[in-house]
Amino acid sequence: MAPRSVILDRNFMNKYDKNLVASLAVAENEEQLINQDKRIIVKTCTYCKRMAPVTLRSCKLCKAVRYCDEQCQRADYRTNHRRVCAEFVNAPRTRAFRTHLIGPEEYPHSPIFAQGDNDGLGVWISTGNKVGCEAQKLSKNLVPLKNGDPRYTARVNMILDQPKELHRASKQDLTTLQVCLQNRRKDGVPILVFGAGTQLVTYASSTRVALRGQVDSQDNITTFIRDGNKLAAIGVVKDPWTQAPRVHVVHMNGKSANLPPYPSVLKDPTEAIVALYPGDYAVMSLQFRTGDGKTITKDWQAFKLLDHVIIPFMQWDSTFRPETLASSLPPAYTLPDVSSSKLPKAKYVVASFNQSAIWKHYWDAIKHGDDVFLRTHNGDVHAAMNSSMTRAQEALTEATLRLVDLPESARNEEWCDKMKSSLAGLL
Repeated sequence: MAPRSVILDRNFMNKYDKNLVASLAVAENEEQLINQDKRIIVKTCTYCKRMAPVTLRSCKLCKAVRYCDEQCQRADYRTNHRRVCAEFVNAPRTRAFRTHLIGPEEYPHSPIFAQGDNDGLGVWISTGNKVGCEAQKLSKNLVPLKNGDPRYTARVNMILDQPKELHRASKQDLTTLQVCLQNRRKDGVPILVFGAGTQLVTYASSTRVALRGQVDSQDNITTFIRDGNKLAAIGVVKDPWTQAPRVHVVHMNGKSANLPPYPSVLKDPTEAIVALYPGDYAVMSLQFRTGDGKTITKDWQAFKLLDHVIIPFMQWDSTFRPETLASSLPPAYTLPDVSSSKLPKAKYVVASFNQSAIWKHYWDAIKHGDDVFLRTHNGDVHAAMNSSMTRAQEALTEATLRLVDLPESARNEEWCDKMKSSLAGLL
Protein backbone atom coordinates (compact mmCIF):
# COMPACT_ATOMS: atom_id res chain seq x y z
CA MET A 1 0.00 0.00 0.00
CA ALA A 2 1.33 3.44 -0.90
CA PRO A 3 2.51 5.64 1.99
CA ARG A 4 -0.07 8.12 3.22
CA SER A 5 0.54 11.51 1.60
CA VAL A 6 -0.93 14.79 2.66
CA ILE A 7 -1.90 16.68 -0.47
CA LEU A 8 -2.70 20.37 -0.36
CA ASP A 9 -4.65 21.55 -3.41
CA ARG A 10 -4.29 24.93 -5.08
CA ASN A 11 -6.57 26.46 -2.44
CA PHE A 12 -4.10 25.58 0.29
CA MET A 13 -4.01 29.24 1.39
CA ASN A 14 -7.69 29.27 2.37
CA LYS A 15 -6.94 28.79 6.06
CA TYR A 16 -4.97 32.05 5.90
CA ASP A 17 -7.81 34.11 4.41
CA LYS A 18 -7.63 36.72 7.14
CA ASN A 19 -4.00 37.53 6.36
CA LEU A 20 -4.68 37.31 2.64
CA VAL A 21 -7.53 39.84 2.72
CA ALA A 22 -5.48 42.23 4.85
CA SER A 23 -2.50 41.84 2.53
CA LEU A 24 -4.63 42.61 -0.52
CA ALA A 25 -5.89 45.77 1.17
CA VAL A 26 -2.32 46.87 1.90
CA ALA A 27 -1.29 46.07 -1.67
CA GLU A 28 -4.16 48.20 -2.99
CA ASN A 29 -3.04 51.11 -0.80
CA GLU A 30 0.55 50.67 -2.00
CA GLU A 31 -0.67 50.72 -5.60
CA GLN A 32 -2.41 54.03 -4.95
CA LEU A 33 0.76 55.49 -3.40
CA ILE A 34 2.86 54.32 -6.37
CA ASN A 35 0.45 55.84 -8.88
CA GLN A 36 0.29 59.09 -6.92
CA ASP A 37 4.08 59.20 -6.75
CA LYS A 38 4.30 58.67 -10.50
CA ARG A 39 1.85 61.49 -11.20
CA ILE A 40 3.94 63.85 -9.08
CA ILE A 41 7.30 62.78 -10.53
CA VAL A 42 6.35 63.15 -14.19
CA LYS A 43 5.02 66.68 -13.59
CA THR A 44 7.69 68.03 -11.21
CA CYS A 45 10.74 69.92 -12.48
CA THR A 46 13.97 68.48 -11.09
CA TYR A 47 15.61 71.91 -10.97
CA CYS A 48 13.00 74.44 -9.79
CA LYS A 49 10.73 71.85 -8.10
CA ARG A 50 7.59 73.46 -9.53
CA MET A 51 4.77 71.17 -10.57
CA ALA A 52 3.39 71.53 -14.08
CA PRO A 53 -0.13 70.67 -15.28
CA VAL A 54 1.30 68.35 -17.96
CA THR A 55 3.90 65.57 -18.14
CA LEU A 56 7.40 67.05 -18.44
CA ARG A 57 10.10 65.85 -20.80
CA SER A 58 12.87 63.78 -19.28
CA CYS A 59 16.59 63.67 -20.05
CA LYS A 60 16.82 61.55 -23.19
CA LEU A 61 19.89 59.69 -21.91
CA CYS A 62 19.26 58.93 -18.23
CA LYS A 63 15.45 59.17 -17.93
CA ALA A 64 16.04 60.16 -14.28
CA VAL A 65 15.24 63.91 -14.37
CA ARG A 66 12.54 66.17 -15.84
CA TYR A 67 12.43 69.87 -16.62
CA CYS A 68 9.65 72.40 -17.13
CA ASP A 69 11.59 74.35 -19.77
CA GLU A 70 14.94 74.71 -21.51
CA GLN A 71 16.10 77.34 -19.01
CA CYS A 72 15.82 74.94 -16.07
CA GLN A 73 17.45 72.17 -18.09
CA ARG A 74 20.45 74.32 -18.99
CA ALA A 75 20.84 75.63 -15.43
CA ASP A 76 20.76 72.14 -13.92
CA TYR A 77 23.10 70.76 -16.59
CA ARG A 78 25.76 73.35 -15.76
CA THR A 79 25.54 72.97 -11.99
CA ASN A 80 24.82 69.30 -11.48
CA HIS A 81 23.29 67.09 -14.14
CA ARG A 82 26.22 67.00 -16.54
CA ARG A 83 28.28 65.11 -13.95
CA VAL A 84 25.43 63.08 -12.44
CA CYS A 85 24.27 61.79 -15.83
CA ALA A 86 27.77 60.94 -17.09
CA GLU A 87 28.73 59.16 -13.85
CA PHE A 88 25.54 57.06 -13.71
CA VAL A 89 24.74 58.39 -10.23
CA ASN A 90 21.03 57.61 -10.54
CA ALA A 91 19.22 54.74 -12.22
CA PRO A 92 16.40 55.61 -14.65
CA ARG A 93 13.09 56.33 -12.96
CA THR A 94 10.95 53.25 -13.41
CA ARG A 95 8.46 51.36 -11.31
CA ALA A 96 10.24 48.12 -12.13
CA PHE A 97 13.38 49.33 -10.33
CA ARG A 98 12.28 51.87 -7.72
CA THR A 99 15.20 53.13 -5.67
CA HIS A 100 13.43 56.04 -3.92
CA LEU A 101 11.05 55.96 -0.96
CA ILE A 102 7.33 56.64 -1.17
CA GLY A 103 4.71 57.16 1.53
CA PRO A 104 5.69 55.71 4.92
CA GLU A 105 8.49 53.51 3.53
CA GLU A 106 11.78 53.39 5.41
CA TYR A 107 13.52 51.06 2.96
CA PRO A 108 13.43 51.31 -0.86
CA HIS A 109 11.80 48.70 -3.07
CA SER A 110 15.10 48.19 -4.91
CA PRO A 111 18.08 48.97 -2.64
CA ILE A 112 21.31 49.40 -4.60
CA PHE A 113 23.88 46.77 -3.57
CA ALA A 114 26.32 47.19 -6.48
CA GLN A 115 26.86 49.73 -9.21
CA GLY A 116 29.26 50.15 -12.12
CA ASP A 117 29.70 51.44 -15.64
CA ASN A 118 31.98 51.03 -18.63
CA ASP A 119 32.05 52.57 -22.10
CA GLY A 120 28.58 54.07 -21.86
CA LEU A 121 26.79 51.15 -20.18
CA GLY A 122 25.69 51.58 -16.57
CA VAL A 123 24.36 48.86 -14.27
CA TRP A 124 22.65 48.90 -10.89
CA ILE A 125 22.24 45.70 -8.86
CA SER A 126 19.47 45.01 -6.34
CA THR A 127 17.22 42.26 -5.01
CA GLY A 128 14.05 44.21 -5.72
CA ASN A 129 10.54 42.76 -5.66
CA LYS A 130 11.27 40.51 -2.68
CA VAL A 131 9.36 40.63 0.60
CA GLY A 132 11.65 38.41 2.68
CA CYS A 133 15.35 37.61 2.71
CA GLU A 134 15.26 33.84 2.20
CA ALA A 135 17.13 32.30 -0.71
CA GLN A 136 14.97 31.17 -3.61
CA LYS A 137 14.32 27.68 -4.97
CA LEU A 138 14.66 26.18 -8.45
CA SER A 139 11.19 24.68 -8.02
CA LYS A 140 9.70 28.20 -8.07
CA ASN A 141 9.48 29.47 -11.61
CA LEU A 142 11.37 32.72 -12.24
CA VAL A 143 8.94 33.86 -14.94
CA PRO A 144 5.44 34.36 -13.52
CA LEU A 145 3.18 31.78 -15.17
CA LYS A 146 -0.53 31.20 -14.71
CA ASN A 147 -2.44 27.97 -15.02
CA GLY A 148 -3.67 27.84 -18.61
CA ASP A 149 -0.52 29.40 -20.03
CA PRO A 150 1.02 26.88 -22.47
CA ARG A 151 4.40 27.46 -20.80
CA TYR A 152 2.88 26.48 -17.44
CA THR A 153 1.47 23.26 -18.86
CA ALA A 154 4.79 22.43 -20.54
CA ARG A 155 6.69 22.98 -17.29
CA VAL A 156 4.33 20.78 -15.27
CA ASN A 157 4.70 17.99 -17.83
CA MET A 158 8.51 18.25 -17.71
CA ILE A 159 8.45 17.96 -13.92
CA LEU A 160 6.14 14.95 -14.10
CA ASP A 161 8.61 13.30 -16.50
CA GLN A 162 11.54 13.97 -14.14
CA PRO A 163 10.04 14.32 -10.65
CA LYS A 164 13.24 13.34 -8.81
CA GLU A 165 14.74 16.72 -9.76
CA LEU A 166 12.34 18.27 -7.26
CA HIS A 167 14.53 17.10 -4.37
CA ARG A 168 17.39 19.31 -5.46
CA ALA A 169 15.08 22.05 -6.74
CA SER A 170 13.41 22.38 -3.33
CA LYS A 171 16.57 23.60 -1.61
CA GLN A 172 16.83 27.26 -0.67
CA ASP A 173 20.12 27.97 -2.42
CA LEU A 174 19.51 30.65 -5.06
CA THR A 175 20.39 34.33 -4.97
CA THR A 176 18.15 36.40 -7.23
CA LEU A 177 19.60 39.63 -8.56
CA GLN A 178 17.51 42.35 -10.12
CA VAL A 179 19.67 44.24 -12.60
CA CYS A 180 18.93 47.57 -14.26
CA LEU A 181 21.06 48.41 -17.32
CA GLN A 182 21.13 51.59 -19.41
CA ASN A 183 22.98 52.84 -22.48
CA ARG A 184 24.11 56.47 -22.06
CA ARG A 185 26.47 56.71 -25.02
CA LYS A 186 26.40 60.08 -26.78
CA ASP A 187 27.56 58.76 -30.17
CA GLY A 188 24.36 56.88 -30.98
CA VAL A 189 26.03 53.44 -30.89
CA PRO A 190 23.77 50.62 -29.60
CA ILE A 191 25.00 48.13 -27.02
CA LEU A 192 24.24 44.41 -26.94
CA VAL A 193 24.05 43.02 -23.39
CA PHE A 194 24.35 39.29 -22.66
CA GLY A 195 22.41 38.78 -19.43
CA ALA A 196 22.93 35.01 -19.22
CA GLY A 197 26.70 35.58 -19.39
CA THR A 198 26.71 37.41 -16.05
CA GLN A 199 28.96 35.99 -13.32
CA LEU A 200 29.40 36.58 -9.60
CA VAL A 201 32.97 36.42 -8.29
CA THR A 202 33.67 35.44 -4.70
CA TYR A 203 36.17 36.79 -2.24
CA ALA A 204 39.22 34.54 -1.97
CA SER A 205 38.31 33.84 1.65
CA SER A 206 34.79 32.75 0.62
CA THR A 207 35.54 30.41 -2.28
CA ARG A 208 35.45 27.20 -0.25
CA VAL A 209 32.13 28.14 1.34
CA ALA A 210 30.60 29.14 -1.99
CA LEU A 211 31.50 25.74 -3.47
CA ARG A 212 30.00 23.82 -0.57
CA GLY A 213 26.62 23.25 -2.19
CA GLN A 214 27.82 22.67 -5.75
CA VAL A 215 26.14 19.66 -7.34
CA ASP A 216 26.98 19.49 -11.04
CA SER A 217 27.46 21.50 -14.21
CA GLN A 218 23.96 22.94 -13.89
CA ASP A 219 25.30 25.16 -11.13
CA ASN A 220 27.56 26.82 -13.73
CA ILE A 221 30.44 27.47 -11.32
CA THR A 222 34.10 27.74 -12.34
CA THR A 223 37.21 28.20 -10.20
CA PHE A 224 40.26 30.16 -11.34
CA ILE A 225 43.45 31.64 -9.93
CA ARG A 226 44.03 35.39 -9.71
CA ASP A 227 46.97 36.97 -7.87
CA GLY A 228 47.73 33.59 -6.34
CA ASN A 229 44.23 33.22 -4.87
CA LYS A 230 41.59 30.68 -5.80
CA LEU A 231 38.31 32.37 -6.69
CA ALA A 232 34.94 31.08 -7.85
CA ALA A 233 33.03 32.57 -10.77
CA ILE A 234 29.36 31.73 -10.29
CA GLY A 235 27.41 31.87 -13.53
CA VAL A 236 23.65 31.98 -13.98
CA VAL A 237 22.26 28.66 -12.78
CA LYS A 238 20.55 26.35 -15.26
CA ASP A 239 17.04 25.07 -14.83
CA PRO A 240 17.11 21.31 -14.07
CA TRP A 241 14.25 20.57 -16.48
CA THR A 242 14.82 22.89 -19.45
CA GLN A 243 18.61 23.28 -19.05
CA ALA A 244 18.05 26.96 -19.89
CA PRO A 245 19.67 29.72 -17.81
CA ARG A 246 17.46 31.13 -15.07
CA VAL A 247 17.05 34.61 -16.51
CA HIS A 248 14.04 36.81 -17.11
CA VAL A 249 13.89 40.22 -18.78
CA VAL A 250 11.18 41.92 -16.74
CA HIS A 251 10.91 45.37 -18.35
CA MET A 252 12.23 47.16 -21.41
CA ASN A 253 11.99 50.96 -21.33
CA GLY A 254 9.25 50.84 -18.72
CA LYS A 255 7.08 48.27 -20.49
CA SER A 256 6.53 44.71 -19.32
CA ALA A 257 8.36 41.99 -21.23
CA ASN A 258 6.74 39.03 -19.47
CA LEU A 259 4.77 37.75 -22.43
CA PRO A 260 5.18 37.57 -26.21
CA PRO A 261 5.16 39.42 -28.50
CA TYR A 262 8.41 40.70 -27.04
CA PRO A 263 9.89 44.14 -27.81
CA SER A 264 12.13 44.06 -30.90
CA VAL A 265 15.14 45.08 -28.79
CA LEU A 266 14.77 41.89 -26.72
CA LYS A 267 16.83 39.72 -29.06
CA ASP A 268 16.73 36.47 -27.09
CA PRO A 269 14.43 36.11 -24.04
CA THR A 270 15.93 32.72 -23.11
CA GLU A 271 19.47 34.13 -22.88
CA ALA A 272 18.43 37.65 -21.79
CA ILE A 273 20.17 39.27 -24.77
CA VAL A 274 19.00 42.87 -25.16
CA ALA A 275 19.96 45.62 -27.60
CA LEU A 276 20.09 49.00 -25.87
CA TYR A 277 20.14 52.15 -27.95
CA PRO A 278 21.17 55.43 -26.25
CA GLY A 279 18.67 56.15 -23.49
CA ASP A 280 17.22 52.62 -23.55
CA TYR A 281 17.14 50.64 -20.32
CA ALA A 282 16.18 47.14 -19.27
CA VAL A 283 15.43 45.43 -15.97
CA MET A 284 16.18 41.72 -15.69
CA SER A 285 16.21 39.05 -13.00
CA LEU A 286 19.09 36.56 -12.80
CA GLN A 287 19.51 33.59 -10.45
CA PHE A 288 22.74 32.05 -9.14
CA ARG A 289 23.41 29.01 -6.97
CA THR A 290 25.21 30.63 -4.04
CA GLY A 291 23.88 28.66 -1.07
CA ASP A 292 23.98 25.07 0.09
CA GLY A 293 20.42 24.80 1.36
CA LYS A 294 21.72 24.23 4.90
CA THR A 295 24.09 26.85 6.30
CA ILE A 296 23.57 29.45 3.57
CA THR A 297 19.84 29.93 3.07
CA LYS A 298 19.49 33.72 3.36
CA ASP A 299 20.30 36.46 0.87
CA TRP A 300 22.54 38.29 3.32
CA GLN A 301 24.54 35.12 4.02
CA ALA A 302 25.18 34.70 0.29
CA PHE A 303 26.01 38.35 -0.38
CA LYS A 304 28.84 38.40 2.15
CA LEU A 305 30.63 35.76 0.03
CA LEU A 306 30.57 37.91 -3.10
CA ASP A 307 33.08 40.53 -4.19
CA HIS A 308 31.69 41.70 -7.52
CA VAL A 309 29.46 40.97 -10.49
CA ILE A 310 30.60 40.97 -14.14
CA ILE A 311 28.21 41.62 -17.04
CA PRO A 312 29.40 41.14 -20.66
CA PHE A 313 28.39 43.44 -23.52
CA MET A 314 29.51 44.62 -26.97
CA GLN A 315 29.04 47.62 -29.19
CA TRP A 316 26.70 46.41 -31.92
CA ASP A 317 26.27 47.42 -35.55
CA SER A 318 23.82 44.62 -36.51
CA THR A 319 26.43 42.94 -38.74
CA PHE A 320 26.51 39.77 -36.65
CA ARG A 321 23.54 37.94 -35.18
CA PRO A 322 23.24 38.23 -31.38
CA GLU A 323 23.39 34.45 -30.87
CA THR A 324 26.65 34.29 -32.89
CA LEU A 325 28.19 36.95 -30.70
CA ALA A 326 26.93 35.25 -27.53
CA SER A 327 28.60 31.97 -28.48
CA SER A 328 31.91 33.80 -29.04
CA LEU A 329 32.09 35.28 -25.55
CA PRO A 330 35.05 34.15 -23.43
CA PRO A 331 34.41 33.53 -19.71
CA ALA A 332 33.64 36.89 -18.12
CA TYR A 333 36.03 36.39 -15.21
CA THR A 334 39.04 36.27 -17.58
CA LEU A 335 38.43 39.91 -18.60
CA PRO A 336 40.40 39.66 -21.89
CA ASP A 337 41.91 42.86 -23.27
CA VAL A 338 41.99 41.82 -26.91
CA SER A 339 39.80 39.95 -29.35
CA SER A 340 41.43 37.25 -31.48
CA SER A 341 38.64 37.18 -34.09
CA LYS A 342 36.90 39.54 -36.47
CA LEU A 343 33.92 39.69 -34.15
CA PRO A 344 33.36 42.80 -32.04
CA LYS A 345 35.44 42.98 -28.88
CA ALA A 346 33.73 41.76 -25.73
CA LYS A 347 33.62 44.27 -22.91
CA TYR A 348 32.54 43.99 -19.31
CA VAL A 349 30.94 46.08 -16.59
CA VAL A 350 32.37 45.21 -13.19
CA ALA A 351 30.20 46.23 -10.23
CA SER A 352 31.61 45.71 -6.74
CA PHE A 353 29.18 44.80 -3.99
CA ASN A 354 28.76 47.46 -1.31
CA GLN A 355 28.88 45.30 1.80
CA SER A 356 28.03 48.28 4.04
CA ALA A 357 24.80 48.92 2.11
CA ILE A 358 23.95 45.21 2.21
CA TRP A 359 24.65 44.99 5.93
CA LYS A 360 22.52 48.08 6.60
CA HIS A 361 19.57 46.74 4.61
CA TYR A 362 19.60 43.30 6.26
CA TRP A 363 20.66 44.38 9.75
CA ASP A 364 17.28 43.62 11.34
CA ALA A 365 17.37 40.08 9.91
CA ILE A 366 20.98 39.54 10.98
CA LYS A 367 20.48 40.91 14.48
CA HIS A 368 16.87 40.02 15.29
CA GLY A 369 15.66 37.44 12.76
CA ASP A 370 13.42 37.22 9.70
CA ASP A 371 10.18 38.23 11.44
CA VAL A 372 11.59 41.56 12.63
CA PHE A 373 13.09 42.19 9.18
CA LEU A 374 9.73 41.57 7.53
CA ARG A 375 7.94 43.92 9.91
CA THR A 376 10.42 46.79 9.66
CA HIS A 377 10.80 46.52 5.89
CA ASN A 378 7.29 45.57 4.78
CA GLY A 379 4.89 46.14 7.67
CA ASP A 380 2.99 43.83 10.01
CA VAL A 381 0.43 42.68 7.43
CA HIS A 382 3.01 41.62 4.85
CA ALA A 383 5.02 39.94 7.60
CA ALA A 384 2.02 37.91 8.75
CA MET A 385 1.12 37.00 5.18
CA ASN A 386 4.67 35.95 4.37
CA SER A 387 4.77 33.80 7.50
CA SER A 388 1.51 32.11 6.49
CA MET A 389 2.73 31.49 2.97
CA THR A 390 6.06 30.13 4.18
CA ARG A 391 4.37 27.58 6.45
CA ALA A 392 1.97 26.54 3.71
CA GLN A 393 4.79 26.24 1.16
CA GLU A 394 6.82 24.08 3.54
CA ALA A 395 3.87 21.74 4.10
CA LEU A 396 3.15 21.62 0.39
CA THR A 397 6.79 20.89 -0.46
CA GLU A 398 6.94 18.03 2.05
CA ALA A 399 3.73 16.53 0.66
CA THR A 400 4.99 16.84 -2.92
CA LEU A 401 8.32 15.20 -2.13
CA ARG A 402 6.51 12.29 -0.50
CA LEU A 403 4.68 11.80 -3.78
CA VAL A 404 7.96 11.99 -5.67
CA ASP A 405 9.43 9.24 -3.50
CA LEU A 406 6.67 6.77 -4.31
CA PRO A 407 7.80 3.84 -6.49
CA GLU A 408 7.28 4.20 -10.23
CA SER A 409 4.62 1.50 -10.10
CA ALA A 410 2.50 3.90 -8.02
CA ARG A 411 2.73 6.75 -10.53
CA ASN A 412 -0.69 6.26 -12.04
CA GLU A 413 -3.31 8.76 -13.16
CA GLU A 414 -4.27 9.55 -9.58
CA TRP A 415 -0.61 10.26 -8.78
CA CYS A 416 -0.40 12.66 -11.73
CA ASP A 417 -3.52 14.50 -10.60
CA LYS A 418 -2.16 14.90 -7.08
CA MET A 419 1.20 16.09 -8.40
CA LYS A 420 -0.48 18.66 -10.65
CA SER A 421 -2.53 19.90 -7.72
CA SER A 422 0.59 20.26 -5.58
CA LEU A 423 2.62 21.91 -8.33
CA ALA A 424 -0.11 24.54 -8.73
CA GLY A 425 0.95 25.87 -5.34
CA LEU A 426 4.70 25.49 -5.87
CA LEU A 427 5.15 27.09 -9.28
